Amino acid sequence: MTKARVFGAIAVALLAGGAAIAFAAALFAFFRFSRVGTAIRACADNYTGALVIGLDVKEYDRHRQRPLTRTPMPMYWPGW
Repeated sequence: MTKARVFGAIAVALLAGGAAIAFAAALFAFFRFSRVGTAIRACADNYTGALVIGLDVKEYDRHRQRPLTRTPMPMYWPGW
């Protein structure tokens, strides 16, 4: 391999790693600091507690139940 190809492969790997770290940081910030992210975490951690403090749990839960495609798909694959 030439030096240019090796450098290109390293650059692509570093770029992909940087993008993954940035995406993970954005998800962390969303779930940690936004009101919606905090509410989603509260519903996932303690359903009854989220109801007690007045969160509309069905509002946050409806996004999980709606598939992204129009084809019917199970929420989990049997055997996994």
